[in-house]
Amino acid sequence: MGEFGDYLKQVRQAKGMTINQLAMYSKISSAQLSRIENGKRGVPKPATIKKLSDALKVPYELLMGKAGYIIKDAHPSYDFDQIHQLVRIPLLGQITADKPILAEEHIARWETLPIPNRYQQGEIFAIYIKGDHMTGSRIYPGDLAIVRIQPQVENGEIAVVNVNGENATLKRVKQINEHLILYADNPKYEPNIIERNRVRICGKVIHVIFNPNETK
Repeated sequence: MGEFGDYLKQVRQAKGMTINQLAMYSKISSAQLSRIENGKRGVPKPATIKKLSDALKVPYELLMGKAGYIIKDAHPSYDFDQIHQLVRIPLLGQITADKPILAEEHIARWETLPIPNRYQQGEIFAIYIKGDHMTGSRIYPGDLAIVRIQPQVENGEIAVVNVNGENATLKRVKQINEHLILYADNPKYEPNIIERNRVRICGKVIHVIFNPNETK
């Protein structure tokens, strides 16, 4: 039985639901639910997981993490079982290099999202993913990255960066002396070696909320 199927069964039973009841609430057939729980279906698509999270009233990100969609390597200490709190955080559009990260000009709107309880408002922001640079980490256009504001990251971590004042993008970062190597998780893009003073690190990606309407 797969890890996700095991977990789904545990949650369903803890909620006092039968498979038929979960099928009724989620609009997913009882036969499909049985195959998922028994590990015969494989990992469900994000849209199916969204239906399950709504029916079971558990955080969507929790189930996505259990299914292996959310990038755990973006934050190795992240515990998908921990209690989340709802935090109102800014969703940023363009991030320019000449203004503070949370400048009013950068904020497209505010969102209330379930965030690990170690983070508070003012420490984090969200940004929608554009482009296919990070598909190797299963980060796709339309996904929502949650970012902790910090001016440096460890080698190999995923960060939101400005290069030469241009709009921010996601890249993995490695520092060598006075240069940074910015590289995508997609083999069709070559790494860029750039002088450190030409790069602004806006923050570290701590986890990703996947778009349930996109096929991965």
